[in-house]
Amino acid sequence: MSTAAPTSDDPFKYWAYRYDQGHTAWNMPHANPVLEKYFDKLSPDRKPKKVLVTMCGMSMDMNWLADKGMEVIGVDIALPALTAPATVTIIIPIVIKTPLTLMIADKGMEVIGVDIALPALTAPATVTIIIPIVIKTPLTLRLADKGMEVIGVDIALPALTKFVAQSGQDWTETAAPKLGPDAKLFTRKDGKIKLYWGDALTFSMDVEGRFDAMFDCNGLHVLDSNKTRLYASMAKRLLNPGGRLLLEAGAYDEKLLEDENFKPPLPIPPPYTLRLQDIKELFEPECTVEHLGTMHTEEIFYNHPADFHDYLIIKK
Repeated sequence: MSTAAPTSDDPFKYWAYRYDQGHTAWNMPHANPVLEKYFDKLSPDRKPKKVLVTMCGMSMDMNWLADKGMEVIGVDIALPALTAPATVTIIIPIVIKTPLTLMIADKGMEVIGVDIALPALTAPATVTIIIPIVIKTPLTLRLADKGMEVIGVDIALPALTKFVAQSGQDWTETAAPKLGPDAKLFTRKDGKIKLYWGDALTFSMDVEGRFDAMFDCNGLHVLDSNKTRLYASMAKRLLNPGGRLLLEAGAYDEKLLEDENFKPPLPIPPPYTLRLQDIKELFEPECTVEHLGTMHTEEIFYNHPADFHDYLIIKK
């Protein structure tokens, strides 16, 4: 008998359920092409930086950043996502398990991921990049390999634990009371990647200080309008002056939701639609917003088209 899906009103249960049931189509076995394409925008001098990966999940992006010498910090609400490998100090608010975390750590980065999904956070990274919603992807590892300090944050515990378990690295698990009474911190033995299980929206300077960079691939657009404002406030508060946020957010035809023939496996939204004007309203005037490009896909949104927009946001 299948378990009824919880609603997104309870994000901890909702994202843990999606990881447990395999509703994680966003996960990739390699670093996100967006990060590779625009890495020079995120780190123009390519020097080691502290990167936050919000809602990091199991993203390999954290490894990729760590490989680049970044210190990676990931944050995710899904514990299953966080428990995968990472090494750069890049803060990824919602960390999904991806190869990026490992790649970042391989580059000498310290990766710190924050994710409410514990399975996603347990993956490697090394650059200090904050990734608010860390989904398990190769990007986390690759960032660490690049010499970044990677910090991931995710609300999905299953994502973090899978990331850690599949990393092939030694990790320590400790309490993270500064993030919340039940929050957890997974630290790779070499210290290059940190993954937080908790709510990225409550991530404060008391937890890991400020960041040089943030990376968010499709984390922001899973939040409703009230939470996107909280997210923007969090990002502007954590970024150093001149700090950069590389953001990808999707958009689809919302009329599709009125079509009685449209029957996705889980209720929609999330995700929500975010366009350039929405991003500007969230981050200006404290930040500059640059639209870098758009990728159109015909069938990625439950066999329907969607656009993915890439933005560079710089704290003034």
